[in-house]
Amino acid sequence: NAKKAAEFIRLTQGPLRLVTFTGKRPRESSLVMLRRNSFNPSDVWLANRNGMVHVVKARGKFGRSIRDGDVLLSVDGHTVLTATRASELLSKPEGSDPEAGQIAIILVFSLAKLRTRVAKKLGRKLPFTWSDDYSEGSLVHSGTRLVKIHDDGNVESLSRLGIGAPMLDEIEAFATSFYDCFQQAMDSLHRALVDAARENATTIPHSHSC
Repeated sequence: NAKKAAEFIRLTQGPLRLVTFTGKRPRESSLVMLRRNSFNPSDVWLANRNGMVHVVKARGKFGRSIRDGDVLLSVDGHTVLTATRASELLSKPEGSDPEAGQIAIILVFSLAKLRTRVAKKLGRKLPFTWSDDYSEGSLVHSGTRLVKIHDDGNVESLSRLGIGAPMLDEIEAFATSFYDCFQQAMDSLHRALVDAARENATTIPHSHSC
């Protein structure tokens, strides 16, 4: 909020760099600040998937704020579409003022948050208990692990033992609906990224119906 921002500005010593948004950030996204002098390239393994930059592994100080599976959307307001470009911006800021670029400001999209929101919405009628990150669903009474949700939105069936046909039909319907909704969200995010890169925009508008 404005009061908190004013307090940060008041306490700042030395050069101050502001990154602002003129529109809404994508749902499930957050801003992360990382000191470049503490960044070790070996702490993060990035990969290009479906036109976006995914975090395969995050360790060290990088891993404290960013989780495996997250999507990097921008660094210092620059939209990133390739792992190479993201690594360049994380390691060295653009521009000639080294003092102003000591801190990297990263916009991150959380697949875990997307998975949680979609699973809560579509699976609310299933008699499941979910793991903390909503990656696995178990039957309430027996604790039998029934489904595992992968980072690509696929829902894997873990067990069919003792599960009646009606429940299996519900699980199959959930798996199909979840995957469709998940892919719709990711396709929408990718289109927004491409549009932002084309327009050299720092805001990444993003919306989807799920």
